[in-house]
Amino acid sequence: MLSARLCLYAALGLFALYESAVDLATGTTHGNLSLLLAGATLAAFAFLETESLSDRAAAAAFASAPLILPRRIALSGIGRGDLKYLVLLGSALGFVAAFAALFLASLLFLAAALPLAARGRINARSRLPFVPFLSLGAALALGAKESLCAF
Repeated sequence: MLSARLCLYAALGLFALYESAVDLATGTTHGNLSLLLAGATLAAFAFLETESLSDRAAAAAFASAPLILPRRIALSGIGRGDLKYLVLLGSALGFVAAFAALFLASLLFLAAALPLAARGRINARSRLPFVPFLSLGAALALGAKESLCAF
């Protein structure tokens, strides 16, 4: 029988796939839905793992902080949907794994964007969706969560 935690991660994974597809197709995300799911995720983990609730709440509150400064500098770079999606990832993954997901997503984004820029297919004004990279980074961080939390 599947555990409640595994079912919750599966549901969030399906939302990540959906949100990634929407971001790729339209360039926008459902930020308010991400915030609603972040609250529901925190509520679910309150019942599943009460000892990790404060870590998840702190991660939800601070996960988007590294992206707020670039948003202030270049308003067209980081969308509010990306920030709200990071709040959801923070509530689902916890503090260490959420920041690992952001770091991995940034590396994956660079690995995709640099070759495109070198070929002249994109420039500084081009808009590339970030949620798919966040979703992949979150999946990788979730897979390595036990190793990450050992630090």
